[in-house]
Amino acid sequence: MLDEDRIERELLLAMEKAHREYAEACKQCTEPLRIYADSELPGPDGSQTMLNATKQRTLAFEAYRQALQAFSDYVIDHKVPPDLSEEK
Repeated sequence: MLDEDRIERELLLAMEKAHREYAEACKQCTEPLRIYADSELPGPDGSQTMLNATKQRTLAFEAYRQALQAFSDYVIDHKVPPDLSEEK
């Protein structure tokens, strides 16, 4: 089992990484909206671009939510996630 400081550090790093990826996905999601805002209806490529960006943002948000939950569970309840419960 990893020591408490290392577990907390690993979870914090995972949470910060997930947050950066979510922030980047949000940026990528707003870019197509900005580009196609001037046209009444974006063409099929524009629609697909927005759909893809929205899907990526949703996946990034879910990863961030899970990382935040794992960090919170550890800090509040001392619940160690399975992937950190044993030294690999």
